[in-house]
Amino acid sequence: MKFYLDTYFNKEEVELLNSSMKTRHDAQYYADRAISTQVYRQMSKNAPLFFAKCKDVAQKISYKEIEIIRKKLCRY
Repeated sequence: MKFYLDTYFNKEEVELLNSSMKTRHDAQYYADRAISTQVYRQMSKNAPLFFAKCKDVAQKISYKEIEIIRKKLCRY
């Protein structure tokens, strides 16, 4: 997302996703790690908005953009 969809998602959204993924990982695999109330509230507040934006991006992205992303991915 950070490298291939940067025209659709800003830095804050990328950071939110990274933070959410780390928190989910910690909660799933490390029962002794607590999730801060602030992080939990931020995730709960922003998750529906982020989901809606992802759906919007999926509808707006053009075939040409998808092909460009595929070519970039094939380089790696």
